[in-house]
This record gives sequence, C-alpha cells and structure tokens, in this order.
Amino acid sequence: MSVAGAGAAYWAPGSRGLGAPLEKARRYLGRGVSNNIAEYSGLLECMKRAAREGDEEVVFEVDSMLLARQIGHERACRSPTLVPYYTECLEMGEILEAAGISWTIRHIYREYNQAADTLSNEAIDLPGQWWATVGW
Repeated sequence: MSVAGAGAAYWAPGSRGLGAPLEKARRYLGRGVSNNIAEYSGLLECMKRAAREGDEEVVFEVDSMLLARQIGHERACRSPTLVPYYTECLEMGEILEAAGISWTIRHIYREYNQAADTLSNEAIDLPGQWWATVGW
C-alpha cells in the first residue's frame, strides 16, 4: 500500500519559479492515498495560501496533467474519490475570483516540479507533521 504526502511552494511574482521558493508547506496524507489525491491536496494548500495572502495574480503549476485538465475545464472529473477535491478546488477558484485574484493553472513536467516533490517526500518521511514556512 502506498504512502502519500503533499508539497506546495510559492515563488515571488515575476520570478517564473526560478531560484528557491519564498514559502513552502508539506503535509503527510497517510497510507492508501492516491497520487491524484496528493496532487489535489497540494493545489488546495496553494489556493488557500493565495486567498489568505491576497495575491493579485497567481499561476498554479502542477505536474499532474489530469488535475490541470480537470481544473482547467478541459476534462470532466468523474472519479468518486476525486470529486470532493475537485469540487473544493473549484470553490476555492470562485473565492479567489470573488476576491479579485486572477488565477490560472498550468501543467509542468515533473522534472520542473522538484520543490513540491521534495516537500512531498519529506512529508512522507515525517508522518503526522504539518509544516510550513512563516507566511504560508
């Protein structure tokens, strides 16, 4: 049975994700959690951070093509286990828009998502611990 963790990272506007992230978060998700749930969990952390901080414009980069297509409305979410996460992300998107925060989602390849993958692996190595940098 697989073990999962979620990782999320934030870079300053205009940095294009280069250099070290300014803020980071990780969460242990437990055993039997799918990769897709882990991906959705990471996105939700980032969306909640964007709502709290009031960023004007946010680009969420994810290495899950499925998630990018579902949240980008290119593909429907029909998985009973993913629908609650999908719905919460869409609701967070509406909250962001109502707050005047412009957002988009973009797929990136896994090799360009090292920060989030590293944080996810750290979460698995430290089960039960929620961690985030100051400001997250």
